Amino acid sequence: MLPNLKSETKLPLISGDRFDALLRQVDPNAVLDEDVRRALMKEADQFIEQVLTKACQLTKHRRGNTLETRDVLTEGFEEPHLKAVFANVVLGNSIVAIVSGIIAQYAADVVGLVGPFDVSAVVLLIMVILVATTWSENYGNEHWSLRDSVTQAVKIIANNKRVAYLGLVQSLFEGSMYTFVLEWTPVLTAAVLNSPDPKDRFLPHGLVFASFMICIMIGSSVFKLMANIWRPEFFMKYIFLCAAASLTFPVFLCLNSLFVFIGFAIFEICVGVFWPASSFMRSVHVPEKARSTVMNIFRIPLNLVVVIILLFDLPITWIFVGCFFFLMLAGIFQHLLHLSIVSSSSAGDEKATAI
Repeated sequence: MLPNLKSETKLPLISGDRFDALLRQVDPNAVLDEDVRRALMKEADQFIEQVLTKACQLTKHRRGNTLETRDVLTEGFEEPHLKAVFANVVLGNSIVAIVSGIIAQYAADVVGLVGPFDVSAVVLLIMVILVATTWSENYGNEHWSLRDSVTQAVKIIANNKRVAYLGLVQSLFEGSMYTFVLEWTPVLTAAVLNSPDPKDRFLPHGLVFASFMICIMIGSSVFKLMANIWRPEFFMKYIFLCAAASLTFPVFLCLNSLFVFIGFAIFEICVGVFWPASSFMRSVHVPEKARSTVMNIFRIPLNLVVVIILLFDLPITWIFVGCFFFLMLAGIFQHLLHLSIVSSSSAGDEKATAI
């Protein structure tokens, strides 16, 4: 708890002897009227009180568990810089994916269906060489065993509701996203085959994939714009609602390829907003020493969803209705995360006002 300097002490913060010593350092021959001397001592006392109060607040903030304020520092990056870094990462990934989609389509047209896999094998071999020769290994905490890491992560999740909310949000959204990755091809193929014109019954998968990556790139730019105005913890709930609405297109308009594609494109824009926002929120709210273990625990239900879809071969309508509810739940948990931050921030403001 922050000290209340006004109520906990009646003694002056600077003594008369100390004030006189400081005054002699400025002017050895200075002689002050007693009233002027008391007035200056009072001003000096108030100034020192303000400095100490601010120092206490800053120390409490930096040592506390709440990192939602605007002067967060993570790995040497200020908050605006951190948002820009994550947005640019998604932007760069999208550009690479767009080029990959175009190359894959060309390889498929020239060589056949195995063409993209042959090209990817060459690229992967090059990447293995680059990673092996240029990357250093990240061993994490070498003093922790697997059991210690998992135990610590479970404790963090149990004791920090923000981490729990954030993990649930990630599981629900990524579960829907990976379901979309598995299902967009059969859904769009079925819609295209329903076209009355035989010429329109061909689906260029590589170009469609590249267009989805353009949408993700657009989403990363949207994140930049929104993050300059609001915090991600606030606006992401609306992104989840938009994503949920977009995945209703294949439920109600499954035979119209244009509307299905538009719905999928909107969802990919939401994915482009989600990636940098999720990375930023994890860096702020999840302790770095256990971040990977904590988030991997929440990948268990995510993978479970994907396995169930693959095993039971559920109808497309059921699958996307399930994704809709997952995304709605993600929006609810995101709202709870935002409320916990607002309540904590309000409590901190009340303490600061009381000082």
